[in-house]
Amino acid sequence: MIDEIYFSVGSYHSHWRQRDQMRLVAQREARYYSTVVPMSNWQPVPVYNGAMVAQHWGQIGEAIGDIQPQPRILMTVQITPRTIPQDIISAHEQGARIAKVFARYTPRMEYGIADFSDPQFHKNLATAEDLGMSVAIHCELPCLDTRGYDMFSSERDFIPILADLVGAHPGLPVSVEHISNPEMLDFVRETAQDCPGMIIGGLTLHHATMTSGDFWDKKNREKSGLTNSYFYCRPVLQTNSNRVAVLEAMVSGEECFDFGPDSAYHSAEAKEGENPPAGIYFPPEIAIPTLVEVFEHSGDGWQERMEKFACRNGEKFYGLTPTDRRVRVVREDWQVPPEMDGTRPARAERTLHWRLAAA
Repeated sequence: MIDEIYFSVGSYHSHWRQRDQMRLVAQREARYYSTVVPMSNWQPVPVYNGAMVAQHWGQIGEAIGDIQPQPRILMTVQITPRTIPQDIISAHEQGARIAKVFARYTPRMEYGIADFSDPQFHKNLATAEDLGMSVAIHCELPCLDTRGYDMFSSERDFIPILADLVGAHPGLPVSVEHISNPEMLDFVRETAQDCPGMIIGGLTLHHATMTSGDFWDKKNREKSGLTNSYFYCRPVLQTNSNRVAVLEAMVSGEECFDFGPDSAYHSAEAKEGENPPAGIYFPPEIAIPTLVEVFEHSGDGWQERMEKFACRNGEKFYGLTPTDRRVRVVREDWQVPPEMDGTRPARAERTLHWRLAAA
């Protein structure tokens, strides 16, 4: 029996937030992840131009301080309904490599894209394409009126829009974030076969290990069925069959999938409020041992497939030199605490059988 392993792991989808929250989250993740893609969704205004990218760089530098070795940072800039091509150009000049796109999947999302046929939106994508950037897309159907809107099918219903975007910008590599259903997995597979290296699907541990029953009860009228706001995320957790499909893709060894943890910290006060924000807190101390447990039960060659998914596929997609930075994980039972950093984390009060060694 293997009692310890070393492997490389990156976070190709992180939420480092701003200021105090950034210091909290970035300090944890920078110690373990060799590459990090911090999202641009600042509040109240996202990182959408060069000046804000420069400000983002400054806050990141202050947050991670003198941690060594430092992770490679792939900076993002958000495309909003107000973005113009010069915003993308100035962001690229400040080091942004990835354009970030949110669909406006709730009416409150002022900076999400509601019309994916808007010529201005396509001008911004064309600018990113010309600059050699990639685009990361949160794929959910836009929602301007919640009546009749189904958040459980919103990712699947977005596939025709995504197909049009891929066809309209064939030179723009696309990262499909936090996939939650088998139809989107198949779309990524098929597109990767037709256009190798031009698409990758990010997978999360929460979509691979949790289901809608962890946060939702249709019979519960309070908060429209929300029974555990700590495990409310977008896209929402799905059926068990969807979970199995994501899990199988994760451990498959396919090059078109990578690790996008999408750990999203929110305080207990926010999560227990009237309109709890979406996001599950999955810090590396919990995520990396969980990743090992998932792969350990996936058959022969699991360590090689795990490092490929956790690090190498993303490196290849983004054109990075393979890292030699590794984490050490040891076989040891421990219980995830009910609270970390003032909120309830994923896997809270569960026993994990691997522990991440101190960096």
